[in-house]
Amino acid sequence: MTEAVEVRYAEPGSSWWPLLWGPAFALLGLVVELATPGPLHLPQWPVLAVLLAAAAVPWVRARRRFHSVTLTTVELTVGGESVPLDRLVLPEAEPATRAARVLGAASTVPKGMTEVPLLLRQPADPDSAGDSDSAGDPDSAGGSGAAVEPVTAVDFDAGAETASEPVSGLESDTTAGTETVVLAWARSPEALRAELVTLLRSE
Repeated sequence: MTEAVEVRYAEPGSSWWPLLWGPAFALLGLVVELATPGPLHLPQWPVLAVLLAAAAVPWVRARRRFHSVTLTTVELTVGGESVPLDRLVLPEAEPATRAARVLGAASTVPKGMTEVPLLLRQPADPDSAGDSDSAGDPDSAGGSGAAVEPVTAVDFDAGAETASEPVSGLESDTTAGTETVVLAWARSPEALRAELVTLLRSE
């Protein structure tokens, strides 16, 4: 039976109150029109209120999607990007964040938010294990099973050639398991960091 996911921290990004700004403006205009002499435009004000409210819907939805922060017992979601907690590490010291990637597909930390530096573990590449196994397989295309010829080094001082040890294991460095600095962000970074400390150190 799977463990229930618990929300430990949440910022919606925006409330739905901005939808009332347009109707409030239309109501204010109607009150001013009623209080001053001149023609009344009673049908136009409700239509204006509806149009302004409808125009604010995409703005609110975008902020709730791209400016929201949610931390559960399973993952951290920042601006629509979710990262499993088992890939996150709390830095022991304050890391350099000049070239760090900002979570949430943003180039910079959104205005009004404060960065929370974290370390992100790179996932292991499943193809790398297969490549290393096939290198020593005589039946594979990449590994013929033939012995590696020793590399001959020339001693320019003595004018003679000496055979060095066979070169084996010319493998490229892998980035699997390494940690890179990323920037989460929140309006209340202390609260988010406190919950991350509790969750990550309990694993």
